[in-house]
Amino acid sequence: MSLTEKVENLYIRLIGNRLVLAASLSLASSTYVCIEADDANFRFGTSGIAIYAALALMLKKCGGGTLQFYRRTEESIQKYGRLKPRVVELWMVHKTENAPQVGYCQQQGIYLAAKKHGQLDAFYEAKDKVSEVRIPHF
Repeated sequence: MSLTEKVENLYIRLIGNRLVLAASLSLASSTYVCIEADDANFRFGTSGIAIYAALALMLKKCGGGTLQFYRRTEESIQKYGRLKPRVVELWMVHKTENAPQVGYCQQQGIYLAAKKHGQLDAFYEAKDKVSEVRIPHF
């Protein structure tokens, strides 16, 4: 695996998935504040935020689902020359956790690959038909 692929994987996992980005920033900032704070009550509050952010990162597998569906979507685009909306629909219904709160991460991977290859129309067509996820993709 080249350095370019490693950097792209890191970007997809930590920055491309906005929930993982928020949890990572929360963990880093609350850990820093916890270390630097003089007030014990303030330290206790920020350590709670750090624990919550660490749990969120573990549950999201640090963006592993996002990366998996990003690669899967790229392979499909390379194989067929375009992204087929029906394929995305099937992934959203059967492969991603298509629920309002938990399907975002996998769908974000599909979105990022579709955006990279100029196939956002196919993504939104499939999302509008079958997705229950209400978190916006950007």
